[in-house]
Amino acid sequence: MALNFLRTLTPEQQQELTAYAASMLSSAFSHPLYVRQTMEQLTLSSETLDEEALKTIAVQGAAAIWKGWEYSILRTLLHFPSKLIAQWAMERLLRNSDGELGFFARLLSSFCSSVAATFVVYPIELAQIRNISKFPPGSNSDDKKQIDDEELDPELSVFSTILQIKEREGVTALWRGFGTVFTEQLPQTLCEHFVGTLLPIESSSGLVKRRLNAAVRASVVSVVTYPMNTIRKNRQLAEGTSLSQRSTWFNVIDMAQQKGFLSLWRGYSTHLLEMIPITLVGVSSETCIDYVLS
Repeated sequence: MALNFLRTLTPEQQQELTAYAASMLSSAFSHPLYVRQTMEQLTLSSETLDEEALKTIAVQGAAAIWKGWEYSILRTLLHFPSKLIAQWAMERLLRNSDGELGFFARLLSSFCSSVAATFVVYPIELAQIRNISKFPPGSNSDDKKQIDDEELDPELSVFSTILQIKEREGVTALWRGFGTVFTEQLPQTLCEHFVGTLLPIESSSGLVKRRLNAAVRASVVSVVTYPMNTIRKNRQLAEGTSLSQRSTWFNVIDMAQQKGFLSLWRGYSTHLLEMIPITLVGVSSETCIDYVLS
């Protein structure tokens, strides 16, 4: 019955649906690399992370480094449809009398839909950053001191963690540092359009070519936007400190002065490495889904 419904969809709708399923699988497989990248952005040394990862695998098994994967799955689960709905609404709003979407309207639609989708998943991302910082994969809550009422509990579910942060710091704390999203998404939207004109993705292109093209585009664009992502994660971690209250650009200048300009790109090599499983899993899963639908 489900297959019959899927076959009634247009090729474009099927492609979007397979991309959605592939993105969830990719986020699960690349979760350990995302955690490593985040911990590097929070100014932890890569050498220490490598040692801890090896110890974790040796003592608790490889599955331990996937701790907290439900955050990554849930973020992808909500972000993808939220962006599609927001983009559909913006395009309907911005179309001219002829039903066409102009150049600036397309840019504005892309920018607003990305910001709206990030707003939806932001509390989940913030809770994940807090957990990665306090309870990295491989940590054992039984070996820690008893958790007091002001500490996050690593055994709580995603939504329970979000509620705990809300009760401790207020509702607005769930979107702490959200202003950074605007300064991150604006250059990202412009860069994606510019890079897209240089490396267009044709719908008629093969699956592997489209996936590789998308990975290259994402890697190039992230060079520009990565510093804002680093600042955002550090502000999400700051619980009521001056870091969370200062402007985004002040935080950029402050981090560059204290830790060096290149500290804004800490973990970028891990981010590029993350593209490998994302691309491989994306190609494999889309191929399987296309085969089932055919």
